[in-house]
Amino acid sequence: MFSGKIIFNQQSSILNCIVRNLSESGACLEIDSQVGVPDQFELLVEGAGIRAEYRVIWRRVKRIGISRVNASSGRQNDDM
Repeated sequence: MFSGKIIFNQQSSILNCIVRNLSESGACLEIDSQVGVPDQFELLVEGAGIRAEYRVIWRRVKRIGISRVNASSGRQNDDM
């Protein structure tokens, strides 16, 4: 389990989340509210060195299942 940030609107909007079940191809995100979360966004996984594009594959009340847009790109270091 990691802390994460959902980044969208050309990096002008950021939502905090908890990243669960992280794999090379996707994850489950726990969030307070899905209001305003787009179907595709950048995810920063703090402590795991991952910053990549993901798309939503399913939604539940406070959880979102996501899939990496380009799963073959590997992990990326956080430059922030």
